[in-house]
Amino acid sequence: MVQVIRKIVVPSGLAQQGGYSVPPYTSVHAHDTGNPNSSMQNEHDYLAAHYNDAFYTHLVGWNPSTGQAEAWQVAETNQGAWDLGTRSGNANGYGSVEFVGGSISTQEQFNAAYAVYVELLRQLADEAHANKILDPQEAIATAGAGYIVTHNFASRNGFGSSHVDPLAFLAKWGVSYDQFKNDIAGGGAFKPTTAPDAQPVNDV
Repeated sequence: MVQVIRKIVVPSGLAQQGGYSVPPYTSVHAHDTGNPNSSMQNEHDYLAAHYNDAFYTHLVGWNPSTGQAEAWQVAETNQGAWDLGTRSGNANGYGSVEFVGGSISTQEQFNAAYAVYVELLRQLADEAHANKILDPQEAIATAGAGYIVTHNFASRNGFGSSHVDPLAFLAKWGVSYDQFKNDIAGGGAFKPTTAPDAQPVNDV
């Protein structure tokens, strides 16, 4: 079980204002931040000042202060969020996890943080009573409800966004889309010993 460090900066109920999010909240969203220069603390502090533009519930990455991979909770779960574009993708969000790519500088750091990322997504799915299945075709009809979905899946299937994360970031460190799906389903986080040569890819 992932130990989640609470560092809440988003006001509770923000996504529920005006009926923007609607229970039950049964989808879990997988992201990366797309910023190769950010840290866990940078992302936390930026969100504290900009949550009216977009927000998510968790950050995962490497914390140099503790020398560990960590999961930080920055908004309450089970309330929706603003992380997948339009209301269609956001309304049923139980939790949304951003992998802080800029916090990673070695394969060992990535491996440790990826294990936390996978387990946290699975843990949130259990809390939301969602299936631990990544991006199944069935999720198209439900706008992700009942499943774990990537931002890429939401963009490709009309949820109101154009981002493709976290696929390029994970691939940069040696984790394919198929491997990510297998790890979500089985809980055994893949740990590559070396990553393929690749340049950082920003989320667009």
